[in-house]
Amino acid sequence: MACRSCVVGFSSLSSCEVTPAGGPRPGTSGWGICGTPGPGFSSRSLTGCEAAGTIAKVTVNPSLLVPLDLKVDPAIQQQKNQEKEEMKVLNDKFASLIGKVQALEQRNQLLETRWHFLQGQDSGTFDLGHLYEGYQARLQEELRKVNQERGQLEASLLQVLQKVEEFRIRYEEEISKRTDMEFTFVQLKKDLDAECLRRTELETKLKGLQSFVELMKNIYEQELKDLAAQVKDVSVTVGMDSR
Repeated sequence: MACRSCVVGFSSLSSCEVTPAGGPRPGTSGWGICGTPGPGFSSRSLTGCEAAGTIAKVTVNPSLLVPLDLKVDPAIQQQKNQEKEEMKVLNDKFASLIGKVQALEQRNQLLETRWHFLQGQDSGTFDLGHLYEGYQARLQEELRKVNQERGQLEASLLQVLQKVEEFRIRYEEEISKRTDMEFTFVQLKKDLDAECLRRTELETKLKGLQSFVELMKNIYEQELKDLAAQVKDVSVTVGMDSR
């Protein structure tokens, strides 16, 4: 049994067309006016027409209840998924473009409103003389301040240049003094080296003289010992004159 725009069942088949399995469609041969079956069909009208006989037995085709085995190609499925993603991206872009268009339309309306408002105002000529004079006075005041700062900076520059010249002179003097001190240091170092050599020579001579004195002292002591020994062995005869 096939049904359009309703759920299949005898409790909800008002205002629908019911076609028996293998029977003729409404409007074809075998059906009368208002969907009444023609001769050879003994079913009750389900569309509000008069009954024509007993209800026929309803048959169901079991093959229609078996789910269909649809073998889908993975490439086709992937392509469909890709197309869906592209459609999503295009939809997002379209939504953003719509937002931009709406923003531009709002800005256009705002500009048009401002333009109409400006056009509605008085379009008389403006007197720019006092504005120009005020601007010129401000510029002259800034020029005066700049000239004053320039004079101060020039005076400061002269002072700095004088100090730089003084430091340069002092630096040259210090360099000259350093050169003189280095020369003096070299001379003193030479004199010191000469005095060290003389001191070494004098110390050498002093050591030689000390050795000679020690030798002479030993010789003198030995001679004294010899003379003392000779004096002990000599007898002295003293002759006295009575006169």
